[in-house]
Amino acid sequence: MFEFIGLCAGFLAALVSTADTLLINTAYTFMYDVLAPLRGIDLSSLPESQKDHTIAIFRFWVFVFGLLAVPLIFSGLTLYQLVFAVFSSQIVLFVPILYGLLNPDGAAVRGKGASVSVVAGFVLAVVSVIAGVASGVSELVDGAPLVAFAVSIVLFFAVPKLQRKTFQGTEVAKGGAA
Repeated sequence: MFEFIGLCAGFLAALVSTADTLLINTAYTFMYDVLAPLRGIDLSSLPESQKDHTIAIFRFWVFVFGLLAVPLIFSGLTLYQLVFAVFSSQIVLFVPILYGLLNPDGAAVRGKGASVSVVAGFVLAVVSVIAGVASGVSELVDGAPLVAFAVSIVLFFAVPKLQRKTFQGTEVAKGGAA
């Protein structure tokens, strides 16, 4: 009898640990890879006086993502579907991270493209998983990582090109008017 209770307690501890890790990872990814670049903040070079404020903001986002997870728990999703949804939403980080590792000099040029691709891929993955579960179409759930990854790749490379064309167009217009 005690072995069964110990096994259940161990399983519950592993489950809570996994959920905690996914919450912290999601909040960290959102704060450092989406929120900070959109606000133009370099979180790695913050003065000591602002670090407590940054930790408070991080804790706020962990709380928000935790609250967003509560309706998912009662929606009838299985643990596999919940973990798959989180994985689907975070696979979009692969392209910007790999590009930054392989081409550190060119990574700064693609900053806005990285932010847009991560946000769009994340939203698309989450919406696809939720729509697939709500409608009972398993192909939407199963295809969420692939679709999010493809959209992330396209936006990662397209946004900086569009920015350059827009920048060159305004510079030509300014140069012609002067």
